[in-house]
Formats: sequence, C-alpha cells, structure tokens
Amino acid sequence: MLIFPVRHHSPAAALHLDRLIRDVQPKAILIEGPEDANSLIPLLVDPLTVPPVAIYAFERERSGDGAHSRSIFYPFCAYSPEFVALRTGAEIGARIAFCDVPTWASLLESEHSGRAPDPADDAYGRFAGRLAEVAGFSSFDTFWEAAIEQVCAQAPVDEYIAALADFGAKARDVASMHRAA
Repeated sequence: MLIFPVRHHSPAAALHLDRLIRDVQPKAILIEGPEDANSLIPLLVDPLTVPPVAIYAFERERSGDGAHSRSIFYPFCAYSPEFVALRTGAEIGARIAFCDVPTWASLLESEHSGRAPDPADDAYGRFAGRLAEVAGFSSFDTFWEAAIEQVCAQAPVDEYIAALADFGAKARDVASMHRAA
C-alpha cells in the first residue's frame, strides 16, 4: 500500500501523483471524496467533462419555523490531485473509488458547525503562521508556494513524498503538544 500526501489544488502534488500512478500502475486508487459519490466517477473521468467541476450535495429541511438547507461541495480543477488521480487512474485501468465519509455525514457536521473550535485546528493555524514568519514569508500560502510548489515540483517523487511526510509529522507534533498542554 502506498499513501500519497496532497494539498488540495496543488499543482506540484498533481504533477507528482500523475507521475507516480503512471510509474507504479496500481490496481486500485482510493481518493479523498464522499464514498456515496462513487457513481459519479464515470462522469468525472469522461473526456467531455472539463474542469472546473464539483460534486454538490444539499439537504433541504422543512420544519415548524420554515425551511432551511445545508449544502457542501467538493471542487475539482485540472490541477487538483484528486481529479488527476481520477483521470490518470481511469487511463491506466485502475479501480478508482472515493473513500471518505458520505455526503450525509458532512452535511450533518455542517449542521453542528456552531460548536466550539477544535484546539488542534487553532494550533495548526499558529504553527503555519509561525512557520511562514520564521521562514520570512508574509503568509502560509506564500511559504507553501515557495517551499513546496516551486521547489518540490522539480524534485523526484520520493523526495516530494518525504518532504510532505516530514511537514505533516511536524504539524501533528505541534497539534499533539497543544492537546497535551
């Protein structure tokens, strides 16, 4: 089993993922996306489907105080690693499937979005902001563009995976330290 780390809408991740899928020729590829949208995969990989596209789910509820709705969408652009995994996987004949929680679970989560924020999310935000500051960048996105998108796009796939695994481990360490405090 091989797990490939991505950042959504990362051209570097999409480039490396395409190369890796073509080199490894996996029999199956699991992609972050709602498992109840697997029936939409043939439409997403169809050559007539031109990104940007999205999977959109909504729930409309009628109650005594009127109607309200919740919605969620999963966007794909040409350089989304998830979209590249779908298309490249289909090209090589791999079995492709989404493997994340179903849309109903995400919609339920969005209903409870008024809950207290997760301290780990706040710790990661501070970590990302401090990392950017120490590295001399004005924002995490600027840091990511310079340190990952520009540098790692030129690196071999295994170096890219190692760099993202190292970054992820450090981010999880920061979150764990915050939870322990």
